[in-house]
Amino acid sequence: MNRQLTAVLLTYATRRAMQLILGGGGIIYALAIFVLAMVTDSRTALPERVDAAFFILAFPAGFIAYLLATQAKWQFVDPRARLLPRFATPHLAVILGVALVGLLFMPGLAAIASRLSLLGYLAFNIAFAASFIWSIHGSGLATIVFMIMMFTLWSDQVRSLWILPSCVAQYFPLHLIVFVAGWAAFAAWLLRLSRLNEESDDYNIPVQAQYGSATRMERSQASRNILRHKFANGLWKGGPSDWWHDRLRNYRTRSFRERQRLFRYGFAAIPAELNALWFATVMLVILVINSRTAASEATRALTFGALAPMVFLPAMFPGLSLAMRRARLTQELLLPLSRTQFINGVFLELARQTLVAIIAMLAFAIIALVALPADFPETSRLLAGLVLLAAVQPYFFGVATYSARWQSAMARLVIAMAAMMPVFMACSFALIMLQRTGPLPTLLIAAAVFPVGVLVAAKSRQAWLNAELA
Repeated sequence: MNRQLTAVLLTYATRRAMQLILGGGGIIYALAIFVLAMVTDSRTALPERVDAAFFILAFPAGFIAYLLATQAKWQFVDPRARLLPRFATPHLAVILGVALVGLLFMPGLAAIASRLSLLGYLAFNIAFAASFIWSIHGSGLATIVFMIMMFTLWSDQVRSLWILPSCVAQYFPLHLIVFVAGWAAFAAWLLRLSRLNEESDDYNIPVQAQYGSATRMERSQASRNILRHKFANGLWKGGPSDWWHDRLRNYRTRSFRERQRLFRYGFAAIPAELNALWFATVMLVILVINSRTAASEATRALTFGALAPMVFLPAMFPGLSLAMRRARLTQELLLPLSRTQFINGVFLELARQTLVAIIAMLAFAIIALVALPADFPETSRLLAGLVLLAAVQPYFFGVATYSARWQSAMARLVIAMAAMMPVFMACSFALIMLQRTGPLPTLLIAAAVFPVGVLVAAKSRQAWLNAELA
């Protein structure tokens, strides 16, 4: 058994992604706890402590959940997991050990160091991680729970509900229930891993989790993910895909632009509009919860808080779609189009997906503003927020599509995050200033980011025109 555990641990220690997240992430986490212990004492205001602890509360749990889910998929979405004797026990034991350290021991130290609610800290961490893990397995309900937990943390009162000491007695039963339910969901996931087989809907490795180069496995998983949705049983899963593809029977192309429009069928098994509608629906639910949770914050939660995810999410999805399609671009270069027409067609479709996502999210945000009890924001501030939203899209679009050129998913993640985070922080600062001072700082930041974004998007297109895809 010791040899088996050692062999499993080596699969974590020898992968670059695991070294980065476990090694570098662990050091950063420990330093953050030390800093919290130094700066949060009895004289530190509670709101400041809650804000400081927020970053240690949510983001490590998400990283650890992503690490565990993708690593576990690599290990169990493989015939050897069913054929090798005593395969599951050591693999599940290591996963559980990492979870206990990252989701129980380290958050506990963070709660003690920041002098905040221990049970609330631990309850949020496991609930956040478990819902994220199950969402990677394709659970729609878990995805909704994860998105709600993530975006409602923009609300001061929601953050306080989880970790403010004064809320311990009031919400103790809720925290205890969430804590027990979260670990029960995690245990159910471990059981699910041990029972995965090729007939399971979630027997697939997410393409975005591929840390190596584009191998035969990555191409086969990309095809499997598409076919899993295309040939799913039932009207809800297979109906939209069948209807969408049935339209091709009577489609006749008379120009290269009409042939370019066919590229929208190579990104997913269902139309981009349905994906945008799904995500916008989740955002609407989040806005409703935000408004009901903190009525005094309704204006901020429904407008500027809602604009924060809309700043970067719409343009990130096309980048992921392009990365997933990259393995098939070699064959698509043989289509009756010039290379310029081919790349232009792909980029036009990606831009259309971005626009559809923005329109859907804005439409649902407007519905929330009109239907829910909140004061409508000043016209000048709302327009400034929309200008910022439009101005940053070329930059994020360019960065996401440029990073998709790398075959290594870890390289894509590092490059995209390194380039996006400074601009995202600037946008977050602009939205804060928009609430406090007015639209001028927001408009200045938008004016500075837009031309840079246009140049980055043009650079990305040129890079794909020159890329070696064969």
